[in-house]
Amino acid sequence: MLRNLKTALLGAFGKRNIRRTRLEKSRRLYATVSQVNKTIIYAREPIDLFRRVCSAVVETGGFRMAWVGIIDPETNTVVPVCHVGHEAGYLSIRRFSIDARPDGTGMGPTGRAVRERHHYICHNIATDPAMRPWQADALERGYRSSMALPILKFGDSSGVFCLYSEEADFFDEEEVRMLDEVARDISYTLEVIEQEELRKKAETALRAEKQFSDSIINMLPGVFYMYDERLSFLRWNSRFEEVTGYDHEQFATLHVLDLFNAGQRELIRKKTESVFVTGRCDVEAELTTRTGENVPFYFSGIRISYQDKPAVLGIGFDITRLKETENLLKQSEEDLRDLASNLQNVREEERAAIAREIHDELGQQLTAIKLDVSWLDRKITGDEMIKERIAGVLGMLTGMIHSIRRISTELRPSILDDLGLVEALKWHVRDFQKRTGIRVILDCTTEPLKLEPAVNTGLFRIFQETLTNIARHSEASVVSARLFPDNGQLVLSIADNGKGFDPGMAKKKKTLGLLGMKERTLMMNGSYEIRSRPGEGTSLRFSVPLDSLEQPSA
Repeated sequence: MLRNLKTALLGAFGKRNIRRTRLEKSRRLYATVSQVNKTIIYAREPIDLFRRVCSAVVETGGFRMAWVGIIDPETNTVVPVCHVGHEAGYLSIRRFSIDARPDGTGMGPTGRAVRERHHYICHNIATDPAMRPWQADALERGYRSSMALPILKFGDSSGVFCLYSEEADFFDEEEVRMLDEVARDISYTLEVIEQEELRKKAETALRAEKQFSDSIINMLPGVFYMYDERLSFLRWNSRFEEVTGYDHEQFATLHVLDLFNAGQRELIRKKTESVFVTGRCDVEAELTTRTGENVPFYFSGIRISYQDKPAVLGIGFDITRLKETENLLKQSEEDLRDLASNLQNVREEERAAIAREIHDELGQQLTAIKLDVSWLDRKITGDEMIKERIAGVLGMLTGMIHSIRRISTELRPSILDDLGLVEALKWHVRDFQKRTGIRVILDCTTEPLKLEPAVNTGLFRIFQETLTNIARHSEASVVSARLFPDNGQLVLSIADNGKGFDPGMAKKKKTLGLLGMKERTLMMNGSYEIRSRPGEGTSLRFSVPLDSLEQPSA
């Protein structure tokens, strides 16, 4: 009986020691997991993370050795990067292949854990066939059991976490569950670290890109801007600040319309609305600076998508010098036109004077000579030869008198001064039809026109030059002409049924006839329009404002 009691007491004592051992092991395991979790939050890079985890499991968990390896995709092997504990060169004599090799190196715990993405437990190194290639080296260093846990990153194996214990059958169900949790924590932390690195790289790249784009937009000769649908500025260059006189903080609070005076805000508002609809907009406007100065600018903008919202990206150029040059050219054109108008008036006056001199002086003298020759013809009798000569002289004198009348009329038709523009046009139509055989249909207003002499002359010369061009170039048989008032304009329209031409080619050739008619129209503050196509005839329209044509009443 005493022997049975002793056996029972020893058994009870052994079970209590086992429970105490298991309790101590569980306590140490939980402490290890807790230590790992604490160290993980301080890790800032993978190697630091691996070193902290290995130290925690060896120092707190009581493992003989722990190491971490990373997959080398070029050699398809696991390369140890960190170890803590009694290693004694064990890692340097091993080749941790991922692939299953004939020599069995790929079939060990490390290779299988990586390939299968699941932990592998070697409960007894001395008897596990998977450890045969490294069995002696492991046992020599006091390793009796091991566990290999895959380190996953975004679902794929990126490395392995291996632990070695001095005890066989060390890894029970609870330990395996908690070590799996440690491996998942390592994987999660690696993903966080990589995402943080990617974020930092993205931020660095974004800053570099912004600095680069800022450098580009700041070196632009004009202003650069981007604004949203609320017309609030999203981005601008330093040139815009310099031009307007606002600093960066002040500019950030501005609204697009704040940069324009009251007289132009409606135009800018319409343009900014249209660019969001049409996609593009160009406008000339005066930019108002902080000091109230108005600077002429040319703006061009396009609609874009910025941060998934519509915005306008644009540039603007100071056109002050261009405007000054434009005004100088305009003034020069006006001066030249005034000079040409003055020369035209002088020319018309000279032509009128020459016409009067020819008609009054030469015409009267030739008429007097003709009368004297006629008197001689009546006095001489009997000599037929002399009579024939006198008849010939009288015929030449009659022809000369007709030529003088024609030349003086062409120089300045007296009917234009005596009866006005309408009668002068009718007279010229009759003369033109007689000389060319081209039919002209003229429709003139019946309203009395009180026009300045320069306008009478200008419209008559335009009509005269047009008919001359038709006779020379158009091969037309019929011409239709109208003179009529229309919405405050006096309009002269002329159309023919000739062969037509290309107006674009005529502009390149700088045809003097067309250029002269255009200049005459501009001298009268009028407008000029020509329409023609090869084979479809030609139509011209000349318009001059009536309110500036009427002669002042006496």
